Amino acid sequence: MELPLPQAGVENDKIVYLGKHGQLADWSGGMRQRFRATRPLVDTLLEGRQANFAGLLEDAEDGVGVWACDGDITVLTHVADTTAGLLFKLLRGEYGSAPTREGAMVCVVNAFWTDGGEKVGNPWEFKLREEARDVLKAGSWEVVYCLRAVRTAAGVPGTMWRRYPEPWLVLDETGRVVLSKEGSEEPSSAEVAEALNRTANATE
Repeated sequence: MELPLPQAGVENDKIVYLGKHGQLADWSGGMRQRFRATRPLVDTLLEGRQANFAGLLEDAEDGVGVWACDGDITVLTHVADTTAGLLFKLLRGEYGSAPTREGAMVCVVNAFWTDGGEKVGNPWEFKLREEARDVLKAGSWEVVYCLRAVRTAAGVPGTMWRRYPEPWLVLDETGRVVLSKEGSEEPSSAEVAEALNRTANATE
């Protein structure tokens, strides 16, 4: 799940282009600051679902927060290549048995891992890297929701949106759908740019 983060230091909820997962924002406080911006969004998302914030996994500087929800759903934030080991430990039941029960679901909000987990761990961490290739392999995680401000190299703004199981949509700045793509795989940067630029008669 990908939620748009507010601008750092700005007291409003306007969705603006900040790159994927807000990477272009000035998060001078690191993942701790990013988590402070993310937590209210997740708390609001989980309202009415008997959700309980369990805390941050291990190091607060990693920004990996955990919620227990409806008894069988575990929600985490900001799992990255550098913190993927925390996710693996959670899936093994090292932080509690809930994620290992039959029918349990794990939802990761604003994950940062690379496709296939190819950049997880150091070259000599063979077991961790093998686990990453297994757990994070392409197609093993489904994007159930995504709302992302996008912008082409020509400066044309738009929004990428998906709500499972509906198609991926790209909307121009007026809210008109300019691209619809079925399936789990999100539109590529080239597909997004072509659709938005064509609508605005722009070239790159």
